[in-house]
Amino acid sequence: SATIQMPEESSLEETSETTDAISEEIKKVDGVKTVGAMLSSDAMGMFGMSSGQQDVTSTMLYIILDENKTENGSLIDKKLEKMAEKYGCEIVSSSGTDMTSMMGGSGVSLNLYSDDLEILRKTGSSIEDALRDMKQLEEISDVDEDSTEEMKIVVDKNLAMKEGLTTAQVYQQVSSKLTKEATATSIKQSDKSVDVIVENTVSENIDKDDLMNMKLSADKKDGTKSEITLSSIASVETGKSMNSINHDNQKRSLKVTAAVKEGYNVTHVTDEVKKMIQKEKLVPENVKIEYGGENEEIVDAMKQMLLMLVVGLVLVYLIMVAQFQSLRSPFIVIFTIPLAFTGGMLALLVCGQDVSVVSMMGFVMLMGVVVNNAIVLVDCINKFRMEGMEMDEAIINAGAVRMRPVLMTAITTILGLLPLAIGIGTGAEMIQPVAIVCIGGLLYATLMTLVIIPIMYKIFAKKHIEKIKEEDLEILSV
Repeated sequence: SATIQMPEESSLEETSETTDAISEEIKKVDGVKTVGAMLSSDAMGMFGMSSGQQDVTSTMLYIILDENKTENGSLIDKKLEKMAEKYGCEIVSSSGTDMTSMMGGSGVSLNLYSDDLEILRKTGSSIEDALRDMKQLEEISDVDEDSTEEMKIVVDKNLAMKEGLTTAQVYQQVSSKLTKEATATSIKQSDKSVDVIVENTVSENIDKDDLMNMKLSADKKDGTKSEITLSSIASVETGKSMNSINHDNQKRSLKVTAAVKEGYNVTHVTDEVKKMIQKEKLVPENVKIEYGGENEEIVDAMKQMLLMLVVGLVLVYLIMVAQFQSLRSPFIVIFTIPLAFTGGMLALLVCGQDVSVVSMMGFVMLMGVVVNNAIVLVDCINKFRMEGMEMDEAIINAGAVRMRPVLMTAITTILGLLPLAIGIGTGAEMIQPVAIVCIGGLLYATLMTLVIIPIMYKIFAKKHIEKIKEEDLEILSV
């Protein structure tokens, strides 16, 4: 998407003509499927937020790319920059990847903490140099870009005392000579006071040699005054200093960031960055480092998902205990959940997908779905045994009777999720791992349920079960 901002005096016709011209040029770019545009004020009106005054100088442009050629987005950005100059307007573009990074973080992010600003800056700069050598990263931040050249005056106290000066006096004289402007006096006119400012233009172009040759006045022991050069009592060192000092939890901090290139996993890249920093010992002892960014957000989300899995498992077990009026039967059913998780992991492996927050949602869904087949099977076995069958006979008959509903339940769910697993439609790949996990887990758990659940029932179920009364059997059959 892109926002086209025309000059304030532009009319609706001029805005429409410019937008149409830009749209036609964008359509010619390889990989662009369609382009749509609308006035920004109309977009606000759709949500009922229009102020009543229509802005005819701003237009929203929507560009849909071919899924196989999404890399052409950078080419479109460059074209939009050129067209902004060509048509005399401002164009600000954004993409789906930009929105994803806004929601998920900024790739790899490192926070450095130290009381020494110079060590903090050097550590950040060395880490950035190391990150630039990693092929998985791009758009690395630049500490030096946010720093300015500085000249540091180091006063030799002994030499200064011989000349009758202290460090503070040297600083005061140098500071007064480098002051760009000062208030000389004030003039009163018509009961108003106006300051007279004196500017010092020499201080703007001063260099190291000028600083070293700067004249300072000194009072000798005999009371006479003399002039000395700064170079006779001090040395000047050049370096860099950060433009601003950032604090986090009352500690001086510096942030180093990098974006992960497309095709690489953020978690894996962050682990490699950690190993690289430890191996090359880029962080000194007096600097503390913390890792943030997208990887930390993913880790936090994964912890929440694991908590949801545990809570869901407990809730499912308690509900089954209430329904079965038993502790053993739900315990047997619970064995289908590891089977489902195994199938989900295998499905991700076969499809080349990583375990992510989205795929974890699939595992949470599986936990409530896969137990259905086992509940049907165990309930049927219990029913046959209460009718008077022996355990082995009840297990065999229940497997034969319940095989069809078990398979039908699984197949209908799998077929329903199949289009989503294939990734049909724009944006389907974002939720695709959920369908892959559910299909893999259902398929594997259904096949294993017909084998594993009877075995677990044989091991853990009661050897004898109370036979149902004949009148209860008649009611049950009805």
